[in-house]
Amino acid sequence: MADLEKNVETEAVQENVPEPISAESVSKKEEKHRQLWLKDKERRKGQPKKVKIGLRRKLFMMIVSLIAGLLLSVSLITLRDEEIVLRRELKNRGGTVARNLADSIYNSYANLIQEKSSKPFDRFIFDPSKPNTQGPLQFSDAMTKASEQQDFITGYAIDPQNRVFVESGKKAYLYSKKTPAAVFDFKAIYPIKRYLEKKIEDNKIATDSLADPETERQLLGQLVSLKDTLALLTIPAEQVQVSLLLTNSSIHLSIKKEEREQLFNLNLKKKELEKIGALAIRIIHDEATEFDLFLRNNITDFRKLRRTALLRRDKQLLRSVFSGLEKSVESSSLKKNRILSEIPALSKSISSIHETAIKRQAITTLASLKNSILRFQPIVQILTRKISEKTGEDVLYITYPMCETDKYFSTYRGEVHLILSQQGIIYTINYAAGKLQLAAALAIVIGTLFTIIMALFITEPIKKLMKAMRRVGSGDLNQTVYVQVSDEIGVLADNFNEMTEGLREKEKIRSAMNKALSRDIAEVMLSGDLKLGGDNKYVTVLFSDIRGFTTISEEHSAEEVVTILNEYLTIMTNIIEKHRGIVDKFVGDEIMAVWGTPKSYGNDALAAVKAALEMMEELNAFNEKGLAAGRRAIDIGIGLNTGEVIAANMGSENRMNYTIIGDSVNLGSRLEGTNKIYGTHVIISEFTEKELRGLIYKRELDLIRVKGKNRPVGIYEVMGLTPKGEEIRTTAANQGL
Repeated sequence: MADLEKNVETEAVQENVPEPISAESVSKKEEKHRQLWLKDKERRKGQPKKVKIGLRRKLFMMIVSLIAGLLLSVSLITLRDEEIVLRRELKNRGGTVARNLADSIYNSYANLIQEKSSKPFDRFIFDPSKPNTQGPLQFSDAMTKASEQQDFITGYAIDPQNRVFVESGKKAYLYSKKTPAAVFDFKAIYPIKRYLEKKIEDNKIATDSLADPETERQLLGQLVSLKDTLALLTIPAEQVQVSLLLTNSSIHLSIKKEEREQLFNLNLKKKELEKIGALAIRIIHDEATEFDLFLRNNITDFRKLRRTALLRRDKQLLRSVFSGLEKSVESSSLKKNRILSEIPALSKSISSIHETAIKRQAITTLASLKNSILRFQPIVQILTRKISEKTGEDVLYITYPMCETDKYFSTYRGEVHLILSQQGIIYTINYAAGKLQLAAALAIVIGTLFTIIMALFITEPIKKLMKAMRRVGSGDLNQTVYVQVSDEIGVLADNFNEMTEGLREKEKIRSAMNKALSRDIAEVMLSGDLKLGGDNKYVTVLFSDIRGFTTISEEHSAEEVVTILNEYLTIMTNIIEKHRGIVDKFVGDEIMAVWGTPKSYGNDALAAVKAALEMMEELNAFNEKGLAAGRRAIDIGIGLNTGEVIAANMGSENRMNYTIIGDSVNLGSRLEGTNKIYGTHVIISEFTEKELRGLIYKRELDLIRVKGKNRPVGIYEVMGLTPKGEEIRTTAANQGL
């Protein structure tokens, strides 16, 4: 009985839980998804899922974020690239100005030396003790011309002893001028740079690895640990030996030629060696990168010449030229010295070209390559120039030597220092940033409008679908969504309409089947699980029959009999289904009903007895209505039995009927007829009585012997329900007792 009450208490929950889908009709993955959906539905307590962030908002946020991110990326990349290009252009322009100024001053200086018959290693021609007012003025013209350049701040030329002999902003000459502490002179960087280049070539170090701190540490090892003297270079072409000397914590550059030695104060402290070495490595890396780009451009030029050439032999010669250069490009080490050694062979190949125009262009390209290798590259450093007590400006500090191109150490006569402003770059970048910001704002506004339009265009059909789906979910199948677009949403809407059409057809079939069959059996048939065969079931069966139906038939016409019988059967069927029983069949005026198949709710016997008692109550109301209409009252007998039966689909593959068979069914039928003998209305067997002890009031009638059975069966008349029996619900959750 405790199990019975427990099942009754949970029946309302069971009513709302969908029946599990057959494992034969769904895959494991689909079943898993269904279980997850059921859990989610349980968490929502059966409420429909609400939209937290709508598709329109998601689409809007996604497109706006995409536009903003794209514009930000483009802006950053564009501004960065533009800044790089502008800085490179400013460096190149400043380098060109410095080179031209240095060459002009050096040539003028060389002429003065020749006039004075000076030796190459004589001190600078301008001696403070013997002022010469004519010489410096010749250099002033070149400096004045240089100062006319855009972004020019100041410039000056110094001699090897760091004495200024021409400056853009002053008329005085030969006064000492210290290089700003944050930057280094060309004469300090260049020898160390040459020394490190030789180490890189000797150790075959890839240029890409120069940014590695470990590689830097290895290259600077001897330089940083300088104690007395460090031999840097031996230059056979100039017949000089170059060394670094540490004297009184100051660093000097020693240049020895034969027995003569020149010392240049580099304005360096020992602690600055690591810093200047790191700067030299960075310069080597940057120059190698730029030279690779320049070399690739030269190769491209040779390829164009080859395509232009008409003679096959000239094509082959040009191919041999750029093929050799391509091999150098593929190398990861420093390339300048190797290519410089190959230039004579390349020049010889070019000289064999027959087509004059092609030869001339090839010679020019090769000469440009050679000059870029031999020519000094200006050293560009960043200097923070103080404008006021609180503000400063980062400027380009460019240095370039005054010497002969291939004889730096033996012809060095000083260097040119130029300071260029980056305000032009900053202004251009800010201007470009403003334009990009304006373009970005316009793009976001346009993108937002476009997104809103697209969101409306996309989400409106989806909202229609959602609304229609919810109505379908609530039972309204008369839903059709018309979408004109032919995209995925249009296909989805069309499939939805096909689905609702199919559901309507299925509902029509279900409705028709519910009229011909009980609801539970109809659902089993519609689920696709229907097949021939049967199962053992423990059920309670009810038989009801009208007494004296023949007399009623004789007193009324056929139409009246059918009307009376349909009205009676409708009332009785509703009562049976109210208590979750199913009508197995009608045989004339007889009703056969069963509880416990195809689905049992755990209180089948009590539900059957309650239905029987209510049938008797409703019969009285039916008779009162009939007597008022001048119709004879009718009487019925009801028999109930509980036991094992075979619930089976009987018939053929094409046509079948769900029913129950067995001795328990036969006993229930005989008990209905037994009511005539004992003058009763509701008789149950001892098997049913056993299920209902404590739940009904009963009167024991007799022991009867059923045909085919040796043991007699006890029978009881049902008198009513006990309070405990009344309390137990046997109807659906949405129905009354």
